[in-house]
Amino acid sequence: MYPFARIILALSIVAIFSGSAVPAAATIRFTMTSHTGRPVVYAAEYFGYYENVAVFDEVTGARIAQLVLPSEGSSVYVTTSIGVDAAHNVYVGTQYDNETFFVSVYAPRASRPSRTFKLRDSANLLAVAPNGELAVVPQVTGGATIDLFAPGANSPTSIVKSSSLLIRSVSFGADGTLWAFGQDNHNVAAFGKVAPGGTTLLPEFEVRGAEYSLFAIDGSGNLALSKGAGVVAYTTAGAPVYQFHLGGTPAGPTALEFSSDGKSVFLGDPYLSIEVFPSPQGGLPTRSFGFVASAVAVGSI
Repeated sequence: MYPFARIILALSIVAIFSGSAVPAAATIRFTMTSHTGRPVVYAAEYFGYYENVAVFDEVTGARIAQLVLPSEGSSVYVTTSIGVDAAHNVYVGTQYDNETFFVSVYAPRASRPSRTFKLRDSANLLAVAPNGELAVVPQVTGGATIDLFAPGANSPTSIVKSSSLLIRSVSFGADGTLWAFGQDNHNVAAFGKVAPGGTTLLPEFEVRGAEYSLFAIDGSGNLALSKGAGVVAYTTAGAPVYQFHLGGTPAGPTALEFSSDGKSVFLGDPYLSIEVFPSPQGGLPTRSFGFVASAVAVGSI
């Protein structure tokens, strides 16, 4: 969702609370000291009242910990993206109300970041590769470039230029291939990709049909898009794989993510909660987390 839309919803939520300040929550810290393989969901609150990212048990929905965001001299406006690498480090892209943008990196099971660095532009479109490489699409270029950060880097180490695709979303595959979704030169929704180590965005295939909003890669490596109140997925060669409807979900979800085993899809409802649906058959939600999220990612601790 674009920043202007976030502002409108923020005003609505503030009106509901009649101008009352939302109380700060005490930090819930991780209790484990070594990796257990427990699947979790990282979810950013839709607005940064508590200035944290909640960590939920993926199966039970219980809230087990939180990641505290640094203040950077200003209040958190909204956390726009979350990613997890293969070493279980967590990356959180955040916009502050003084129009600055940062990425905070958390070591596994840490509640506070080990490093934080500033972006030149919006952190809305951020993806994390298994090896810790970052891809950020700066708004200043209108979706025509991608800034790539080598693992551990605090500034771009290379820039991908796109001549055929205006990028709306990016995601890394398990093999390190960076996939981009957007509009091509014919104003048609399309996918492109950047090979591992490459700096060229290659057009792949068009996707015709209704308006799409969110992009994620499922557990089988298929390219999935939210489409109204449903999800449609394609192979990396462009062949349709599945399409399903998400019952009771409004159009305009805030987040789309798949569980680590690929059997569930998490959808952020902009007014209610994170809803969990069976994948790829769809239907009604099997459970929900009572948490209005602007971004969702899955991992393990």
